[in-house]
Amino acid sequence: MSWDALTQAGHKFGMPAIDYKSFNRRWNAIDPKTGQPTSDAQTLKNLVARFDGNEVVIDAGHKDQPQQGQPKTNDVERSAMAATKRQFK
Repeated sequence: MSWDALTQAGHKFGMPAIDYKSFNRRWNAIDPKTGQPTSDAQTLKNLVARFDGNEVVIDAGHKDQPQQGQPKTNDVERSAMAATKRQFK
């Protein structure tokens, strides 16, 4: 999602404009008392896969699912593959 698109989406929820510098500052924010990322920074890191000067890539939570073009293996297929491996050892 481009920075402009993110800002436009945010305006619908009353959020201020978002640009790379302000986002980067919040992403890297450290609590001076604990030395750990602030709660805002941690929230961003949980929601965003990566970002750069051109775009923000939202983490859609599909890390455990097969990549596009790879077939999804179900329980029956896993069982069949395991049985085949045992049979031919």
